[in-house]
Amino acid sequence: MLYSAGMSLVLASMPFFVKYTLKIDDGQSTILFAAVLLIAIGCVAVWAALVRRYGLIPIWRVALAALALAFVPLYFANSLPTAAVGSALVGFGFAGVITTMDLIGAKIMDEDSRKYNLRREGIISNAMGFMNRLNGVITGLAFYLVSTLFQFQSSSPGPPA
Repeated sequence: MLYSAGMSLVLASMPFFVKYTLKIDDGQSTILFAAVLLIAIGCVAVWAALVRRYGLIPIWRVALAALALAFVPLYFANSLPTAAVGSALVGFGFAGVITTMDLIGAKIMDEDSRKYNLRREGIISNAMGFMNRLNGVITGLAFYLVSTLFQFQSSSPGPPA
């Protein structure tokens, strides 16, 4: 849902981050992409084990907090190594979110069905789909925020360093 829009924004803004904030070769953004994606792929099993051990809701909350906090080191990153560590933390948090979000949706549907003795998966799925369709608005606002933070202007390399 919205977390995928956020991650799309992160991945789409990575080249700007590499070029205008880190001021390193564009080709090195591959390292940051790899840090996010490889850590995320590897950590899905870790988050699934945590859900089995501690339960869904507490781990979902931890995953959301981990993803939110993972962006803090990226704000302070000033080199490829520090950005790679920050990207790995984002990958860890993202793995937790993608591992738990669909389970949360299923839990909502199960509890609704149990409480009201009605099958409303279609309504709930449509509501989630509506939120997904808002993705364009949220992504547009997020790109505006990114362009403001990085002071990006089309065909301009940004403010003098």
